[in-house]
Amino acid sequence: MSELVDVGGYRIAAEISGRAGGPWITLSNSLGTTRRMWDPQLPLLEPHFQVLRYDTRGHGESDVPPGPYDLDGLADDVVRLLDHFAIDRTDFIGLSIGGMTALGLALDHPDRLGRAICADARADATPAYVKAWDERAEAMDRGGLAAIWPMTRERWLIAAPGPVVEKMKGAYLAMPVEGLKACGKALQGLNYFHRLGDITTPMLYIGGDSDAGAAPEVMRAMAAATPGSSHHIVAKAAHISNVDNPADFNAAVARFLGIAAP
Repeated sequence: MSELVDVGGYRIAAEISGRAGGPWITLSNSLGTTRRMWDPQLPLLEPHFQVLRYDTRGHGESDVPPGPYDLDGLADDVVRLLDHFAIDRTDFIGLSIGGMTALGLALDHPDRLGRAICADARADATPAYVKAWDERAEAMDRGGLAAIWPMTRERWLIAAPGPVVEKMKGAYLAMPVEGLKACGKALQGLNYFHRLGDITTPMLYIGGDSDAGAAPEVMRAMAAATPGSSHHIVAKAAHISNVDNPADFNAAVARFLGIAAP
């Protein structure tokens, strides 16, 4: 079941699948992808959960409200989705900007979360990180998304087969530039690291061993700052680690959630 949900003046594309009546798990996409990025995880999750996937605002089939956006607003979008579907509590998996959304929910809406997985994400925006997003925005203004796809592809994937890469390229090039730029502004305001010690939600931090933006040492430090959390490095994977090495990613997720891998 898919639906466009009004979350307060704009609509978020959402889709529900999986085990009717089961516990909920919500999946949040990375910047530059859609909810379809989670296709490799559905065979693992759908037998055990009701799965809610959505396209982050400015992405996929969701609306593109005027930017810039901020991370508080992206977390509020999730809360409104949960309210719409009468979901009191959900487990949550987010990657990249979706992982940052997971942190925002754990910090400001912990009553809505059971367990959370933060994948291939940071908790703070360094000056170099902020500058990189300014440069990407300028490149998009000059040449659209095609101008930054080669750099993006190099950061995203190192092991995924060619057809998978081409599918992700097609989805990326179809993205609205203004939506990506507005989400980029949200990333530049990232400032969660000093609050990680306040998280009470059980957390798994997971990321690719070759992820340059959310390197293993970055995520290891996040896990060390979060009480009771765990950390897993996905072998032979870059930024979109759930697609680059789904077997390793899924095995770590299954252990954390206490479910059997298919």
